[in-house]
Amino acid sequence: MKDDAWAQPVAGILGIGQTCHWTAPPAEIDMFVCVPSRRRVHISTQPQPVVCGLNRTAIVVIDMQNKFCAKGGRVDHIGGDVEPDRAPIAPLQDLLRDLRALGVPVIWVIWGVRPEPRPCRRS
Repeated sequence: MKDDAWAQPVAGILGIGQTCHWTAPPAEIDMFVCVPSRRRVHISTQPQPVVCGLNRTAIVVIDMQNKFCAKGGRVDHIGGDVEPDRAPIAPLQDLLRDLRALGVPVIWVIWGVRPEPRPCRRS
């Protein structure tokens, strides 16, 4: 994975945004919010590579839970084979490490279930 145009540090930067922020160097306060520089990343994938813009990118990981993917989890407990569910773990760990290093937000979505079924009440 390669970032084509990583933003260079600016003197007097205000805020934590890497791609859109105000500056306050000694000579003037610049409150003009400029268009962020393009940050393209090339991701080696199959069947073809993917190019995306990092300024407006996040990765969403859905249901990577022990319940589905681990020995001793619910799928294993009911006799299911967890190995196919574990196949994406190592590649995902590599991808997340690289994306975090580039400042891309990682969003984890986990479906929660109570131990015993309870009827839902109407609101």
